[in-house]
Amino acid sequence: MKLIATNWKQGIGLFGFQDNRLITANIYNREQQICIGDIYVGRVNKILPNMNACFVQIGGKEEIFLPFVETERPYKSGEAVLIQIKKEASKGKQPLGTTKLSLAGLYCVVNYEPYAIQISSKLEKEERNHWKCVLNQALESEKISSLDKEVLLKYCLIVRTNILKAKKEDEVISEWVSLAKRLDDIVKKGAFQSLYVRIYREESHYIRELKNISQDTLEEIITDDMTLYEEISSAFDNVSIMREKIRLYEDDFPLYKLYSIESKLQEALSKKIWLKCGGFLVIEPTEALTVIDVNSGKCDKKSVSEEYYKKVNEEAAVEIARQIVLRNISGIIIIDFINMQLKENQKELLEVLSRLVSKDKVKTRVMGMTSLGLVEMTRAKFEKPLWEQIKIEDI
Repeated sequence: MKLIATNWKQGIGLFGFQDNRLITANIYNREQQICIGDIYVGRVNKILPNMNACFVQIGGKEEIFLPFVETERPYKSGEAVLIQIKKEASKGKQPLGTTKLSLAGLYCVVNYEPYAIQISSKLEKEERNHWKCVLNQALESEKISSLDKEVLLKYCLIVRTNILKAKKEDEVISEWVSLAKRLDDIVKKGAFQSLYVRIYREESHYIRELKNISQDTLEEIITDDMTLYEEISSAFDNVSIMREKIRLYEDDFPLYKLYSIESKLQEALSKKIWLKCGGFLVIEPTEALTVIDVNSGKCDKKSVSEEYYKKVNEEAAVEIARQIVLRNISGIIIIDFINMQLKENQKELLEVLSRLVSKDKVKTRVMGMTSLGLVEMTRAKFEKPLWEQIKIEDI
């Protein structure tokens, strides 16, 4: 995947391309006040017993919704609490918070939980054992000072799949130490800071997104803005594999025109998407869920075989998996595929769809098919959908 980072009307745009097709798109507002990852000293404002949650005030009228499942214990009204933003506000809902603080790097995540070394289950057993051995040996060696070891042993370390791309073990160890020391500093400051103070500001949204991209899929990052180029380069100053992928575009022809970003965004926001077979999708977001309708197009249904409907449905499944990621659709998704009579064809379609969405970095599940032939899906929410980030009339 090539990632284009450029100034866009509402802020900074990150656009992912694969084989000249737009596969991801996000617009990050420069002026956004409350960002995912920010940490505040808040005050419990209101307890919601029926919801097992509370509201935490972080200054002015700003409140964060805090479910007790995101805490180590229930809180009392008026209590001070160190809270991290987990999800942005959306559709009239307050931002979601957590007291389970965490800081993420390219290779590691450090959590405010009891010490442990956890390795991503997506890695092969041999790789997991290798890195657990490397990290335990580092703790026993003189590579890490005794003071830093004390800090590391306070917190939980999670090793990400990107560790496979680390060129040097020291890069991983250095990031681990840096994240743990930063988290330790935040926890200590939080114990003495006044209420409503933001004690940690997460990196720019687009920098965080770059760190979340799998290195297996990233070919290069191209930007036409020197400030962005320097910011991205600085963020990966100690990560050689990323520095090598960053390129400054200096041609006179605009970068956004070179990749036809405007027209591709218009396609990504339109309700109707044509398929190569002649069929099409209609995507309708509503308040409660997103409905996707699969149509066979202008074909004469009387003369069309079950095999043709199977072909259209399978092509639609591929496009649906792409559109869900591109548009960042989340929550409940209902898909009305073309009706097929054979049960084995229905089962095969569900398997195809499940296999396609399993590649999504956001947790996505195909729940099954209802008695009416509707396919039910769910997708976790982390970012706003594309249609909330940018309006088609603004393109």
